[in-house]
Amino acid sequence: MEGEHDPEPPAAGDGAGADGASVGAVTPPPASLPEPEPAASAPPPPPSAPPPYMPPEYVATGAPPPPPSSPPPYAPPVYGSAPPAPPTAPPDYAPFSPPPASAPMPLPSGFAPPPAARKGGRRGLAIGAIVAVVLIALLGGVGALANASLSATYSPKAALTDYFAAQARGDVNGMWSNGTFETGGGSQDFFSKDALAAMMANDQNRAVSDVSITSTQNLDSSTSKLGVAMTWAGTQITQTYTVSRDTSRVHDLFYYSWRVEIPAQAITMTLPNQPGAVTVDGISVSSPSTVQVIQGYHSVQMAATDIYDAATQVVNASAASAAVTFPSTVSQGAFKAAADSVKGAFANETCDTTKYFDCPNHKYTVPSGFYDTLPAAGGDIRANSSWIIVFTGDPTTNMKLVVTTDAGKVTASGTCAMALTVDGNKTYNFTGDWTATLTYTAGGVASDVLENCDAARA
Repeated sequence: MEGEHDPEPPAAGDGAGADGASVGAVTPPPASLPEPEPAASAPPPPPSAPPPYMPPEYVATGAPPPPPSSPPPYAPPVYGSAPPAPPTAPPDYAPFSPPPASAPMPLPSGFAPPPAARKGGRRGLAIGAIVAVVLIALLGGVGALANASLSATYSPKAALTDYFAAQARGDVNGMWSNGTFETGGGSQDFFSKDALAAMMANDQNRAVSDVSITSTQNLDSSTSKLGVAMTWAGTQITQTYTVSRDTSRVHDLFYYSWRVEIPAQAITMTLPNQPGAVTVDGISVSSPSTVQVIQGYHSVQMAATDIYDAATQVVNASAASAAVTFPSTVSQGAFKAAADSVKGAFANETCDTTKYFDCPNHKYTVPSGFYDTLPAAGGDIRANSSWIIVFTGDPTTNMKLVVTTDAGKVTASGTCAMALTVDGNKTYNFTGDWTATLTYTAGGVASDVLENCDAARA
């Protein structure tokens, strides 16, 4: 077809065109379809869109084109200077049968079905957006709650309250995981987990209650100071603790554990001479004068020796340093051993009767026809025939023992009494004192007694 207004349409069945060229009879495409544009001028379709409709190209083959699905509407011919030829009869077409309503109409080659209309349209998008906003809000709220919960779980306050809650339960593992134990320069033996467990054997350390945080001071992102009030073994105490972030323990990528710095306290000990071995909560003390320990109550024990009984004292180092004094009182066993030794010394005392006139338990005689003058406290005493002096009473009744710094050496002292009988019928009483040096060994006690029991007349 050259144009829309040719001079005269060719007659039906005539093979000559306007320019005399022989072409086959061509039936134009249905008027409802647009005229195809040259391929070069059509822009390429977007990848996701179906390709535009391209009507089939008819090539002059001499054969009629395939019949359309419905007969085209009749278009009157364009009249020029000559009257038009009568129209020829239309070709025979098969009667039109519309496809069933339930089956989709077939599409020509090259067509793609348009996307199905989405029910709801913009309303569906709006509802989806609202749901997304609600979900985001819910997730944000849940995240905020989770963050608040984790922040409270892993916080300085939680670490401190968890530490004392574990202490109240006697939970050494809980205390160890929430605490950092300052040594104060002391032996590490008293700041180990075993030392903590030994300390918790004291009932007073589990008697912790009414723990409350009274103040908070954040020094930096990793350090806080918390004021605490509590009742410990019936005593109300207040103290400030430093709580530090434990970077070695992280939870859910962002939340760190915290540790309470438990201060060291000093226990100063006053011990007697020649003390027994000293332990604190069963741990040996190498330098017994002062020892650094974990804050709390501690059992200080001095072991038994030949001179002392074992002694234990519980000291309170929960709020401040503490002091303990062990008396120098010898044990009952050591006292009895000393008394037995002193009594034996008095009973078995001997001296040179040719040099001394007052050797105990020895009877002196006066030669016939003579008399002796005995020097004595309160005045001389005349003996005409004989005299004898003996100890009276128990010299250990008021005995005192003092432990010296020399190993195994104890000094003893006491009072004593003597009775002088002259000529068999006159008695003079005297009093005095005695001292002794006792030596304790595994086999018993040896005594070296020096007495002056007739120093004064009674």
